[in-house]
Amino acid sequence: MLDLSFVAVLVGLAALAVGFAAACDRLLGPDEPVLAEAGRDGAPRTELESA
Repeated sequence: MLDLSFVAVLVGLAALAVGFAAACDRLLGPDEPVLAEAGRDGAPRTELESA
């Protein structure tokens, strides 16, 4: 029975680590700058068009 509780603790710690990594990734944002969105004709959109 001790083995089962030990495995449950390990699974819980792994879930916490994954959640922490996902939260850090979301807070830090993308590593690369986001490229400007292009319109249908391929030209960059202006602020009015993207709004």
